[in-house]
Amino acid sequence: MLRFATCLLMIVFLISSMEAHYFVHSNSEGVQIESSGNRVSAKKGMEVKANDYVIIPEGMEIEIYNDLDKNIYKSVSTGKISVTRLMIESKKTASNNSKNVASRLRLAKNSADNEGERIYVEKGMVRRSLEVFDPEANNIQVDSKTLAKKIVDFFQSPAEGDTSNIAVEINNSASDSAGVYFKIVNTLNFPVYFNILKISDQQKENNQRVEISSLGQPDGSYVLLPGQSLMKESIYNLPRDEKHLLVVTHFRYDLDEVVDETNNLINNHVETDDNGINLPLLIKKL
Repeated sequence: MLRFATCLLMIVFLISSMEAHYFVHSNSEGVQIESSGNRVSAKKGMEVKANDYVIIPEGMEIEIYNDLDKNIYKSVSTGKISVTRLMIESKKTASNNSKNVASRLRLAKNSADNEGERIYVEKGMVRRSLEVFDPEANNIQVDSKTLAKKIVDFFQSPAEGDTSNIAVEINNSASDSAGVYFKIVNTLNFPVYFNILKISDQQKENNQRVEISSLGQPDGSYVLLPGQSLMKESIYNLPRDEKHLLVVTHFRYDLDEVVDETNNLINNHVETDDNGINLPLLIKKL
């Protein structure tokens, strides 16, 4: 019994030693603190308890410092509110703002500055499984013609350097003896979509045709969630006259439509120009 009481006292001590302490970090004049029914003016450095109330007049604000997590919580509403509720609302607002910033990064601009080029289109509601997987994507899809222009522009570029404004990590290698290997790591805070295309490197342009690579996904696209990686490898040698391209976007794209649009541009010998299209995109030769 004595041993149990000793253990209980130790647990209580550990809990109390980890208890958070809250302090007024800053406040507007006129903000008050109510503790045990008594109201006093808020002052910088004043210690408050989790169940104390903050009275915030219209147009005023207060910041509370939590010495346990070392964070500062700013009020986002007015009126009478508990210190605990203030921190919950502050954290929720900060989280939503972070998501809004990520959304703007993901969407870029809905249209280009020139000629009204579309970046994304609506394609109706997605299947429930994908909506759960990536609810923010909803019914958004990359415009097939716009993506096709970007792919053809990559082919027509003399340097054929990577096209990249998506911050994912790519490791890849290719050799006559080891085939093709690549690994993609999603370092963003939202899903990315990708597939692998191929085009023959024949001299006669009339014989060139873009198709799905043997490394690709024939039904839909690969979807990579934040913090995930995927590796794929061809252990057999691939034909030397084929170029394999990894195409990564922030939203899904219709592979069949993109392939058809790309081949149409190639077959008609269209000289493409991105016209300042701000499409988040990564194209990498494997």
